[in-house]
Amino acid sequence: MPPFLKGKNRTENEPRKNGRADTSAGKETAFQKKIFSAQGMSRRKGKTMEFRFETRKDLPSGQLMKLFTAVGWTDGRKTTTAMAENFNAPFLRSTLVVSAWEGETLIGCVRALSDGIISSVIFDLAVLPEFQGRGIGKELIKRCREAFPDSQWLVETTAERAGYYEKLGFKGEEGVFLSLPSKWF
Repeated sequence: MPPFLKGKNRTENEPRKNGRADTSAGKETAFQKKIFSAQGMSRRKGKTMEFRFETRKDLPSGQLMKLFTAVGWTDGRKTTTAMAENFNAPFLRSTLVVSAWEGETLIGCVRALSDGIISSVIFDLAVLPEFQGRGIGKELIKRCREAFPDSQWLVETTAERAGYYEKLGFKGEEGVFLSLPSKWF
């Protein structure tokens, strides 16, 4: 078995050290400090606001649905009660979730699926429209990339939004992207 696969299974958002899980008991790593203690400052309607970034997968389904509605990804008409109650299920099953908060309000999020070594994929980058243009999305992506710095990063997006990701260093790839539709969207 390769050395990076030996030992305990990697847990949710566990920091990495030289390709291995950092299991130092009681020690807060630089990665943890960066994710858990960083705060952003911005001005909105003439007053300063603070927001924080967190890595937690259990985002409130209701707030996620409001965020997805606000950015135009759902209008709620086709959302069943079961879907609404489990709106955070894809986040719970993701490798990494980074979220941005103003107080107790979810203002942005992103999730990633990754093997932690070679390939990582960005999903569901969303920021409330009234908070867009303040670097929150850029910071969410940056934190994902810092979690798995040696990984190849992929993102599926629309032609209209491709420029945003290109500004963050992503490059268009040649080839074919195939998919099967989800019953959820």
